[in-house]
Amino acid sequence: LVKIFLANPLELGGYTFFKRNVEETPAPFSTIRSGFQNYGHTFVTLLLRDLFLVLWFLLFLIPGCIKMYSYSMVPFILAEHPELSATEIITRSREMMNGHKWRAFLLDLSFIGWILLGVVTLGLGFVFWTSPYMNSTHAALYLELKKEQGLA
Repeated sequence: LVKIFLANPLELGGYTFFKRNVEETPAPFSTIRSGFQNYGHTFVTLLLRDLFLVLWFLLFLIPGCIKMYSYSMVPFILAEHPELSATEIITRSREMMNGHKWRAFLLDLSFIGWILLGVVTLGLGFVFWTSPYMNSTHAALYLELKKEQGLA
């Protein structure tokens, strides 16, 4: 329940912060609150994304992982286009990631050393270094994919 009602809007705000930080350094920290501005739409969209992921993971691990990458751009698209419906946002994310899921997987795999640093430091390294680094990299990936597809 905490993830659905609190963590999802914070996730959206965090992704918005990191995207803006990549575009215009430095982004104001108050950007993190932006996930709560259109709370109902954020709630429905991210709940639907999470529900789809749970259903895919119930099917099997590999399809769930593939769909996890398909839906990885949902928070960025939701932040940029709040006027779209939840299913349109999820569909755009799937379309944007077509042909790029393996690239995103390899990008995540490149962080294995940083993740191990987080494990060794009992999570402190992950909170202060790894997570911000990974989120900024995912924001840069979103901006690059958006530019490649002529959506910029």
